[in-house]
Amino acid sequence: MDIWNLWNADYWWSGWAKALIATASVGTGIYLFRIRHIIVQVIEESRLAEQQRLDLEVLTRTLEERVKERTQLLKTITDNASSCLFMLDKNGCPTLMNPAAEKLTGFQLEEIRHKPLHESIGANAELVKVTDQTDVFRDRFGRVFDVSYSVAPIETNGEITGSVMEFRDISEQKKAEHNI
Repeated sequence: MDIWNLWNADYWWSGWAKALIATASVGTGIYLFRIRHIIVQVIEESRLAEQQRLDLEVLTRTLEERVKERTQLLKTITDNASSCLFMLDKNGCPTLMNPAAEKLTGFQLEEIRHKPLHESIGANAELVKVTDQTDVFRDRFGRVFDVSYSVAPIETNGEITGSVMEFRDISEQKKAEHNI
């Protein structure tokens, strides 16, 4: 190193800048050392949150699969039942009807979904349990037929939110009884 460089102002300013940067770096290091537990805690919380998110995704997928399986099972049961089935909301309006009900009444769900069932087929759709009652219903063309029906209320959190109605045409049975 040249003597001239030691006395040159550029050399000294460069040294002071390096010393200042070194001091700031040491200060930063000391500060980071003091807050290291906070940094570790934040990292751990982040890992935990990520693990919880992944666990929630797995749980959500599992529940979605179970709902899909149960829905498919319910559809299979209702579609293949020989009895007519209606699910009704608390106002007595149908929310579900199986193919047997569509065939016997001549209605599609979309046609009668927004009006009480008694307006469509004459069914008294009370929200109380009824078992093996008889009545007369009518189809979309006005043809009346004798039925045997049962109703079971649907309860959610202690409140009746709808009902399930099952019925079957007993007109032939009634004719046979009358002829005896």
